[in-house]
Amino acid sequence: MRAQQRCLTVFAVAMGASAVSFAGLLAQDAPPLTLDEALSTAGVGNPEVRQAVNQLSLNEPERWNFLFGELMPSVSLNVFSTGYNGNLQRRATDNFGNPIASPTADWVYFSNTQQSLSLNWQIQGRSIFNAVDRREQTVNERELALDAARWSLGTEVQQQFFEAQEQQELLDVERSLLDGRRVDLESARLRFEVADASQVDVLDAEVQVTQQEITIERQRATLEQALLQLRQTLGGEEVAAITPQPLPVFDPADLDEETLIRTALTRNPDLQAAEVDLRGARIGVRESNEAWWPTLNLQYNFSRTSQDTETQALLDFSYDEQDFGSRFFVQLSVPAFNDFFGMRQQQASSRVQLANQEVQVEQQRLQVEVTVRAASSALRNEWRTLQLADRSAEIARRSSELAREEYRLGLRTFEELQTTVEQEATARRQALASRYAFVTALLDLESVVGVRLRPDGLVGVN
Repeated sequence: MRAQQRCLTVFAVAMGASAVSFAGLLAQDAPPLTLDEALSTAGVGNPEVRQAVNQLSLNEPERWNFLFGELMPSVSLNVFSTGYNGNLQRRATDNFGNPIASPTADWVYFSNTQQSLSLNWQIQGRSIFNAVDRREQTVNERELALDAARWSLGTEVQQQFFEAQEQQELLDVERSLLDGRRVDLESARLRFEVADASQVDVLDAEVQVTQQEITIERQRATLEQALLQLRQTLGGEEVAAITPQPLPVFDPADLDEETLIRTALTRNPDLQAAEVDLRGARIGVRESNEAWWPTLNLQYNFSRTSQDTETQALLDFSYDEQDFGSRFFVQLSVPAFNDFFGMRQQQASSRVQLANQEVQVEQQRLQVEVTVRAASSALRNEWRTLQLADRSAEIARRSSELAREEYRLGLRTFEELQTTVEQEATARRQALASRYAFVTALLDLESVVGVRLRPDGLVGVN
């Protein structure tokens, strides 16, 4: 019996290990994520975009509510109401209206059944036109919020995708540097075997190999963190690896700064939001200025009522023309005298809000112009830095090759070799960082301008 249990336990463990291995194989076989796939996935799964899309679903119900709540009369329908009541009156009045004791102080019971239909329509000045403008304002705000969320998301996804790609390329650089360290170790061993170098060189070379392996492990962890950040932005989509994309690197000399500013003043999402808020403040001023206008209230009521003693009218649906009645009511009121100083205070508050919003728009326009100029200057600086970094990396590579050859020939010490190798490693890392710093600067400029600025053929143009 125990032998059978042990067999079952071993079988279960084996099956579990097989399942884990199979899941690992599936994860490894998953195709790497491209940038276009990341943008498409984020457009569907990103929480902020999903919330903005959900807000648009309110437009249709609000449209019907506006149609039947503002433009059309409100309808109140009483399909059926019936009741049974009792009343005891111990006091009455005589023919002259004086209170006297009721000659028949007894309970009186009666019942009633009623149906009614009421129409009510109220308007104050130009309130309907203000309501139309206010509804259009709300729709524009939601659509603009969705566009801004999608635009911001596109920039964020690209930034995180290229960040992960940078960490992947940096991992490849560290691995190639490890290969060079191993070549140095092999050279040190060969020179030690022929008594042309001390064992210290061999030990130092082994230390350099170990330190480079530590750097690779740390870089692998950094890459995993970048992929996790990208996964969060995509809405939880699994990202095991990415497919490297060509970097949008180009000479920005053709980007005219004044043209970029004019484009940004019409396409910048933050400026568009501020201008929409300005239109809302103007509507608020109109609403407050027209609050004193006369209010017209129209009512029409059509009802059918059946009343009788005891329970005669209870649940009475019989037809009787005398039971029908209609009522039409017109009222014109002037609310300006109800809260005169309160309305003046509201008008002043709305005007101040409008003035502050105008200042906010002016400040936002100035901020956009300053940001475009700063981002454009930063992009040009990154381009010049990139040219110097690439040239420095190429020189360092050639210097490292010559230094390794001289060390093998005994013309250079191990310390001198490592100094040159470290210079190459630093130059290669700087060159890689400069390329992605240019991409980051480009994304920052595109984010404030509101359009993609890349020449045709470069990734992420649309």
